[in-house]
Amino acid sequence: MAEIPLVEGTSSPTDRPFGITLLAFLHFISGLFGFAGGVGVTILLPNVLGLVLGGVLVVLGLLTFVVGWGLWNVRSWAWIWSMIVNILSIIVNVVSSNWIGIIIPLIIVIYLNQKEIKSRFR
Repeated sequence: MAEIPLVEGTSSPTDRPFGITLLAFLHFISGLFGFAGGVGVTILLPNVLGLVLGGVLVVLGLLTFVVGWGLWNVRSWAWIWSMIVNILSIIVNVVSSNWIGIIIPLIIVIYLNQKEIKSRFR
């Protein structure tokens, strides 16, 4: 029986290593927390800083959720967007003094930069 060829630069989701599956779930969770945190900041700080920081967190949360979907489906664009989202998330968490919020994005950045994981997304 003939196999369906994959588009170059993608892997089959059934080929997805457990670590990438875990990262997709971490992105989903991080996206939800980012979105909820952004809404919370906007409500608790009804000033310009609250609106800006809350808006950034909401957008990052939604983007992180989409990147989680890309990782789940092992899409070639998901690696670079995951790096962008997680580095931005680290920066936003440092600015907002959310030291616990740095943990998940830092783990993701370190894991995605492993040679064998990076090669899955090419």
